This record gives sequence, structure tokens and C-alpha cells, in this order.
Amino acid sequence: MLPRLLMALSILLIGQASAGGQDALVRKEWSSIAPDQAQIEALRKRFARNTKGPAMREKAQALVDYTHTDAYQKKMDALIGQVFPKQAQARAARRATRERLYLFISSSMPMDVLRRYAKQAEGLPGAMMVLRGFVGGAGRIKPTVDFMSKVLLRDPGCHGARCRRIRTEVIVDPNLFRRYHIERVPAVVTVAGLQTDGSCSEGNSKVVKIAGKHVSFGDAPLLTHLSALAESGDAVAMTYVQQLDPEGTKDNGRY
Repeated sequence: MLPRLLMALSILLIGQASAGGQDALVRKEWSSIAPDQAQIEALRKRFARNTKGPAMREKAQALVDYTHTDAYQKKMDALIGQVFPKQAQARAARRATRERLYLFISSSMPMDVLRRYAKQAEGLPGAMMVLRGFVGGAGRIKPTVDFMSKVLLRDPGCHGARCRRIRTEVIVDPNLFRRYHIERVPAVVTVAGLQTDGSCSEGNSKVVKIAGKHVSFGDAPLLTHLSALAESGDAVAMTYVQQLDPEGTKDNGRY
């Protein structure tokens, strides 16, 4: 319970920091947004003495539950969007379609594989890469921002702010992992008939309705996943296959 409590408290501190205005936040060091190690250790000592009582357990659970809410998701989207403003274009394009292509990933996957996935998904309407949680835990956001930046780097040899980025949306959304029962990565999920007003996580099954879904697991290029789904009768996957491989060559490239 204690590690989950510390995670929730850290996220609340991050959320409070976001209220200071976008311009000020962007100028800040991302490492200063979340509590530092000394703060975390102080929290650990403070709450270690009080986690056995029912009242404290209820408070801890309430904080953990907050990390699964739409309010939390919107704050995290806003923070990440300030670092990667061009993702707003991908997000706007996503809202214009009722089809989804979720590519579930992990920071433990090889970087060259992640970059290939990002390039393969670039330009596909409704496509996005999804992380379960923050890299290195919820206590610090900067490792997640750095990870996303590396994944989206078009030229791995480029350094600095002028480097071109792959225009594929990357989000952190544990709700999507839960909704589609993703226990291992990489995984590809296609969704048809999604209905949302964009006010909450698309992993919120009570609010966001879908007409159908298909799931594919395994270490394979995106086109291989989609081709397998299309052959099983997935119309959404077939649409994406036609966009990725209009000539029907089935050339997946090197993984």
C-alpha cells in the first residue's frame, strides 16, 4: 500500500504544479515539477507510521483511485502536450475519426523497435502509442518526457531543440490497458465505432462506447499485426493495411 500511496501523492503534487500557467510551466525544469528524493523520503517516513489504520487506508485508496480518473488523465495530457505541442495536431485528427489504432508499448522495448513503430503509425488517423504508466514511476515526469522525445526523434543522431520529430501521438493511459486487458507488449488493438466527446480517457468504458475491437500480440511490424487482423475479418485493420500498403506488396520492412 505504501508505494501506491507515494505514487498517488506524487501525482497530486504534479497536478498542483500544472495550475501555474502553461508558459511558466514550460520554462521550468521538468525535474522540479515532481517531488525530489528528499521529499519522497520524508513522505515515506511520515506515512509509514500511519498506514495501518482504516482511515489512512481509505485515504490512500482514494488517492490511488484518483490516478484512474479522467481529471488526472486530462492533467497528464496537458503536461505532455506542452512539451510536445505538435501532438495537438495528431490529437485533433484523432477526434475526427471513430476508428482507433492503439499500439501498446513499454519503455523496456528496444528503442529502434519503438522508433519503427512510431514511423509506421505516423499519419494513420486515430493511431497512437500507449504507455501504461510513467517511466521510472510517477514520482518524476522528466524520464517519461525524455523517453517520448527519444522515441519520436526522426534522426537518432540529431541533438538539440531543432531536431525533427515523428508526428505520432504518444500517451500515458493505464485505463486503456485495463479496458483491453493488455498484459504484455507490444500489442495492437483496432477499434470501430468509437463514440467520445474527448472529455475523458478512451479507456473509460462507462462513457466511451465502441462498436467492436480486435487485438493482436507479438513482436512483429505494425503491418504484420494489421494484416493478420484483416485476414480474420477486421474491417478497421483492412483500412489501415490499405493505407500502409496500397500496392499490396506486404513488404513489412525489417523489424
